Amino acid sequence: MKTQIENWLKQYNITNYTINDKGEVDVDGDVILVNNNLINFPNYIKFGVVNGNFCCNYNNLTSLKGVPKEVKGDFDCSVNNLKTLKGAPKKVGGGFDCSENNLIDLKGAPEEVGWNFDCKYNTTKFTKSDVNNVCKVIYNIYV
Repeated sequence: MKTQIENWLKQYNITNYTINDKGEVDVDGDVILVNNNLINFPNYIKFGVVNGNFCCNYNNLTSLKGVPKEVKGDFDCSVNNLKTLKGAPKKVGGGFDCSENNLIDLKGAPEEVGWNFDCKYNTTKFTKSDVNNVCKVIYNIYV
């Protein structure tokens, strides 16, 4: 299993990582998975804490299963095919961008976002109140 995880990380040039006791990948730095035609993360890939940014935008993701539990920087899952935020990080230290998806609700959104929350251009037109009902946002909300 560890070899399978390491091979996947190598394929996407992810370095400075450790695999913790739970089999989660913790990364000291950024994870950039932009424009790779990803539909889902393989079942054996589960990120734990990413100390930088986590960018999985411009793919074809239909699920956030496997993304980090916590991202210290920005989390960007914009321009995908997401209908739900289930599996999104619980805490994002920077900005959270889920714009340009097919979201019908905000269930699964982070509990806390340390910067901006952007959910423009989705199937459902969200309001700032919708965002505030599911997430504590420190700065701006873009709907």
